Amino acid sequence: MPRPANSIGVVLRILRRQDFAEEVIQEAYVKIWNSAGQFNPGLSSPITWMASIARNRAIDVVRKRSELSLEDEPRDGKSRPTTPDPLARREMTEELKRLA
Repeated sequence: MPRPANSIGVVLRILRRQDFAEEVIQEAYVKIWNSAGQFNPGLSSPITWMASIARNRAIDVVRKRSELSLEDEPRDGKSRPTTPDPLARREMTEELKRLA
């Protein structure tokens, strides 16, 4: 069986994010497992077939996320906080005091 590092390298080059790459690889291996009976050794080697499935899944993720740049997201995979910065928070507090 081919080493996972081959497929993860392809996916990492496309996504440039370890967390996305790991998720895509997991999905790709599930797809590979479920469609193993469709593999045709006359068309390609197993590693080429597996890398193609992972690559295509990574491209799908990039297309779905095209409106949001991968570089703009935090590297740790967590969402950015939605709390305002201290100055904005102070302005909101002053506004609430006026309203009260």
